[in-house]
Amino acid sequence: EMTLVNSSPARGADRGIEALVARGTDERWHVPCKRCRSFFALDYEKVFRFDPKGTPEDAAHTARVVCPWCECPHDGADKPALMRAGAWVGAEQSIDADGVVQGELRGGSIASFRVDGLMGFA
Repeated sequence: EMTLVNSSPARGADRGIEALVARGTDERWHVPCKRCRSFFALDYEKVFRFDPKGTPEDAAHTARVVCPWCECPHDGADKPALMRAGAWVGAEQSIDADGVVQGELRGGSIASFRVDGLMGFA
């Protein structure tokens, strides 16, 4: 049996969909930086940057995903390559620079995935 549950926005670790996701494998899509090749999770709150001054068009032109390791900016043109090279990584797993996921998935019978809005970044 498979059940699809989605929600936005998050309401905190023990509320709403967050509690369900946390009980499962809690996987996030990780992509490799084009400069340092280290993988990082696509997480809007942690890696998305834009210039908040000016018009919405100004913000759109400055929108970038920034590597948390070397601060290399990635724009919409980089998205296809990032997404092709990405991998799902569970909450208790890690991924090395070669894209090899290490460690065991947690979470019994629930496969849970965090689909961040940045997966649609263009």
